Amino acid sequence: MFRRAMGEEISPLPYQERLAIEGRAVPSLLDVPTGLGKTAAAILGWLWRRRFEPEQAVRDDTPRRLVYCLPMRVLVEQTYQEAGKWLKNLSLWTDPEQQSAAWTKDDIDHGQHPIATHLLLGGEEKSDWALWPERDSILVGTQDMLLSRALNRGYSAGRARWPLEFGLLNNDCFWVFDEIQLMNTGLATSLQLDAWRRSLFLRKMPSSFPVATPNHGPKPCQSLWMSATMARHWLQSAVDWAPQVHEKWEERHLLSDVERTDPQFRSGQLFE
Repeated sequence: MFRRAMGEEISPLPYQERLAIEGRAVPSLLDVPTGLGKTAAAILGWLWRRRFEPEQAVRDDTPRRLVYCLPMRVLVEQTYQEAGKWLKNLSLWTDPEQQSAAWTKDDIDHGQHPIATHLLLGGEEKSDWALWPERDSILVGTQDMLLSRALNRGYSAGRARWPLEFGLLNNDCFWVFDEIQLMNTGLATSLQLDAWRRSLFLRKMPSSFPVATPNHGPKPCQSLWMSATMARHWLQSAVDWAPQVHEKWEERHLLSDVERTDPQFRSGQLFE
């Protein structure tokens, strides 16, 4: 699958393969040097687990929407183009501008429909990504466009759309935050949102005391933060995420000792 997606005789690097196939739980942190294909690892890893993983339970547990959040416009455009290219090479891509006709042509189980890539950039949505919430899709956008929608205050969106986009982006999504060293306060926001999705203090009755309620959404979200220069103290910026920093830091996805010493794994041959 990886070779077909890349369009070349390029095998996945060992860490990319581990990220895709090892275990049902995706790590929260990916700490890998620049030039070793973190973007491909995240997108194609999600695609493998959602569409190609032999175990049905893993496919079912993998969120249907990949939300790729970046701090800079130029990075968004590059990632959007790469994601579309990989899907085209796998014959899984559909033009989001024509998604109504393309996606309604067949009515079959998930895993067979084409996947649309949607661009959220510069205060504008290029396509109506919320039109088909039951279908697999990839959203690539800047942090202002994506995080504001996850906060129920969608930038450049009409108020009537706020709760719709809020609901979709806080359920059944695999959030990927790339280049987190450039996110500034967006990093703390992303961490806090993840903590609230995992557990939120809710009242069972209007007169009762709030109690911690884990997994309160219909379908859980997963989050992955990536950087080539990751620092532990960055992760302590969100109050409700801070208690798990030590655990997540120890479990972060790293290059193996062999990968660090073998020159072929530092070639920078893949898109970053």
